[in-house]
Amino acid sequence: RQLVGYLPLESRLAIGAAPELLQSPGARFQLQRFSAPAARAELRRRALEYSAQHGAVSGGMHVSCVGRGENLYGSAGVESEILREAFGAEVPFSGFFANGEFGRVGWRTFAHTFTSSLAIFR
Repeated sequence: RQLVGYLPLESRLAIGAAPELLQSPGARFQLQRFSAPAARAELRRRALEYSAQHGAVSGGMHVSCVGRGENLYGSAGVESEILREAFGAEVPFSGFFANGEFGRVGWRTFAHTFTSSLAIFR
């Protein structure tokens, strides 16, 4: 979720999430570093790792947050180029930008923000 406010004198953060999400038993709060170099490196690492482990793919679907793309990288097509490097330029990918993406963490599915989610077709 996004940080929507900060009161430094009171050491408080305002988070764009429903309160019950943070009050649920076992709920965790984590801060993640988000930067263009970190996002580029993680996508490259994970795509190359998948390609090395599973071999050729026949295509895929790429859903990326509207907070990424040119807004993050300063130029268009950065993530598409990473996918071409990892899977081959001939492998078709379709995709779109969204304001919230669904993806797994372990064996559970969550709604995420500022992420890229891939569905790989083999």
